[in-house]
Amino acid sequence: MHSWSKLAVLVMLLSSFALAASPANAVVPRENCVTMVEKTESREKILSAREVCGTKEDLSKITSEQSLLVTWYEHANFQGRSNPVYGDFGPCDWEGYTIPVIGMWSAMISSYDLYGTCNWATYWDPDGNNSGSRGGDQWYVGDFFNDRIWKMKVWYSWP
Repeated sequence: MHSWSKLAVLVMLLSSFALAASPANAVVPRENCVTMVEKTESREKILSAREVCGTKEDLSKITSEQSLLVTWYEHANFQGRSNPVYGDFGPCDWEGYTIPVIGMWSAMISSYDLYGTCNWATYWDPDGNNSGSRGGDQWYVGDFFNDRIWKMKVWYSWP
């Protein structure tokens, strides 16, 4: 057998071993990541989100001029992994931010903290069901929405 054939067989064996060793739908957690919400190039206020990962020092530099809007938590009572969400055009106002929940977080949010002037939230599941307006931090999003939030709007309103 030629050496390139041996190498190809070795690569195939290692690949199949790696695939067999991990579940097909495994979500690999990412540490030191934040979600950035940005305005797209459009006349309307359309938002896009992207995940940014790096060292704590790098993230501190990147987010220093952004507004912290909300932090999502993996478990109820603000426990487990967390993901802070930053906006690039100021703190919450009455229009607020409608945030697409991206990546693994669309199947992980169980509680959240609101920050700054953000004092209201509503969220949607993949089927378009709406939570209704919720004031303040939520220690638990409820059984129906637990691990099923695909979009969240945060805004400021008089109490």
